[in-house]
Amino acid sequence: MSNTEQTEKGELGEDFVNKIAFNSFLKYWCYPSPLDIIGDNNEICDLLIVFDSICIIISVKNYSFKGDYKRYFRKTIDKASRQILGAEKKLFGQNTILIKHPDRDAEEFPKEKIKKIHMIIVNLNSSVKYYRISYTVSDKNITVMDSIAWKDSLFELNTLPDFINYIENRCLLFSDHPAFILPREEYDFSKNDQVNLWAEIEDIAKEKGKNGKLSLVCGNELDLIATYIKNGFKFPSKLNHDEANGLTLKIDGEWENFQKSKINKEKNNFEKESYFIDKLVSEMIIDKENGERI
Repeated sequence: MSNTEQTEKGELGEDFVNKIAFNSFLKYWCYPSPLDIIGDNNEICDLLIVFDSICIIISVKNYSFKGDYKRYFRKTIDKASRQILGAEKKLFGQNTILIKHPDRDAEEFPKEKIKKIHMIIVNLNSSVKYYRISYTVSDKNITVMDSIAWKDSLFELNTLPDFINYIENRCLLFSDHPAFILPREEYDFSKNDQVNLWAEIEDIAKEKGKNGKLSLVCGNELDLIATYIKNGFKFPSKLNHDEANGLTLKIDGEWENFQKSKINKEKNNFEKESYFIDKLVSEMIIDKENGERI
């Protein structure tokens, strides 16, 4: 693939991620491809979300997958992790950073105000049948999602507080050990997928030793979200038991079951009022002076 084709593919991927974020979070808090205006004028990250005292740094990867999992993850995750940590270092370094929202004048990044930082890699290739759900790099947790997980999580958790609370709980669940998610149907899991997954598990076992902890999540992001919502917007404590050195979380079908539940019906009724307020804010308030405070 030529550099031009790679650039176009990258831009399409970023547009996909941005569009979903804009629709979910109101465009006001989203900074697509922000530049270090008064520094080197380079792109800081693919998407920056700044909401009150919370900052979300997002790296988008849209590489082709050709069946070689090790190479693919090395190419996507390693590079994206370096980019995210570089963005954090720049944003919270000694220099003043100005960022530009598409609809506003340049403004200073409010680093002194930020209390929480979340880092997310959105790996857009849904041909991958399994992936690590998160990574710890330099003692910092980085959340990983594919394109379907990103779209589904933002559609169902479509306000920033809801999404952030989910990400925080998701990070806590897998913060102290590696975890793989297997989001595709069983019939879609080829021999090559199986061989590669078990090779990765063996590598982790060798690295961590016999007491190393490892989790397998058999289900997709919506199944994980259903488990979280049904437990009162947190994950069951038994899923992170200190005495367990491994966990297979078989949650296939949890989302379909949740859709039919009384809890979901009550949730949908409650959210009807919220959707009305969201529409009112986006159409009549957010673009006005001090609209974000209102």
